[in-house]
This record gives sequence, structure tokens and C-alpha cells, in this order.
Amino acid sequence: MTTASAVFPLDKLAMFVRYQTRGAYKAVTGQEAPEFNPSRRPKFWFDPEAAKAAGRYVRYERTIELTDLGKPVVGADGKPRLDMLQLEKSEAATVNIPREGTNIEGADTYEVGMPLMEVPAGHELYFPYGGVVGVKNVRLFAQQVEGFTGADRAALLAIAAKLGV
Repeated sequence: MTTASAVFPLDKLAMFVRYQTRGAYKAVTGQEAPEFNPSRRPKFWFDPEAAKAAGRYVRYERTIELTDLGKPVVGADGKPRLDMLQLEKSEAATVNIPREGTNIEGADTYEVGMPLMEVPAGHELYFPYGGVVGVKNVRLFAQQVEGFTGADRAALLAIAAKLGV
């Protein structure tokens, strides 16, 4: 995936569709979401090929590594750290979406992370603000200028001199 944008959201690298609600899942798949299991973490995606996998587990090479509180781990380089995700194939093959409402048992824990496609060449993960993870095109991001540059100041001084101010 390539983009002409300097930055884009992490979901552009998602391997699967994320269903925000049970209603969204039904609208797209035409099926009711399985009953929410409060003993498992919420999971808003599924791998349609997982049930066909050989063996008991499915492994995904890339997902954002999370702390025990569900926050992205910051690597030694200051960037979000990636980790492998391993799920039982029965879990990988289905969603675990809580019903809408408040005080839903089990819905207050962080969700199972989304497997990611490989970060494109020339791009990297970063924290644009807070604990949010984004993707940036390194070259285009470096070309972004915030505020006035020396050239901008020189142009403004030349305009001021011409106007006599």
C-alpha cells in the first residue's frame, strides 16, 4: 500500500474488517454476531480463513504490542512496538462484540489487537499524539513545515520593505 499522504490512520494497514458494533457486523455479513463471551477480551474482527488453518492456532506476524492496561508499548526508538499475535483458530475465526450499553460485563477490558499488513517501504509507525498509533510516509512527513521558515521570513521582510512598513 502506498499513499501520497504524509500520514494516515493505522486502520489502513488492518488485515481484516473491523466491526464497531453488533449491528455493523450484521449489516455487512448478514448474520447475527455470536453471543458476547465476557470471559474473553472483546474482538471486533475475524479471519475468514482461520477455521481452515492446520493445527490449533493461527499466528499473525504483526500487531501493536500492548501493555497489561491495553496501551501501545513504546519501543526503545520511541515508536510503537510490533509483536506476534497467536490465537486459537476458533477464536480467530469469530468476533466477540459486546452488546451496546453500559456496565456490560467483560466489555471494560482492552480488545484483541488487529493483525496488520506489513508497513510499506518508506513508511513507519509513530505516535501522532497521546497513545494513538499512526503511519507516516517518512519522506513526505519530513517535508511538512509547521510555522514560518527562514524563506518565509525573508519573503515577509521583502514585502514589508516594499510596502514601507
